[in-house]
Amino acid sequence: MAGRGGDSVPKDSNSSDVEADFVWRFRLDEKAHEPVVDDPLLELIRVQWEELLKLSIPYLGNCQVKIDGFRLMRDPDKVHAIFRDDPRWKKE
Repeated sequence: MAGRGGDSVPKDSNSSDVEADFVWRFRLDEKAHEPVVDDPLLELIRVQWEELLKLSIPYLGNCQVKIDGFRLMRDPDKVHAIFRDDPRWKKE
């Protein structure tokens, strides 16, 4: 995809440690969208999932899995939809 890609950046670029931690960064869709939900943390996580799923295909073992939602540790009983056109958002 044009305009997309990950940058692997050492956490401490001055460190000579071979096993340095790395931060992976990628561009989010640059189009401004109205948030799906008012909770900023929930919206941040939703958008991150949405963008990651545009770049990758999740697997469990050797089987591809389709992800359409997630749960927050602070509210493990509630499943939040990832995609903005999911009908679950209209119920909230």
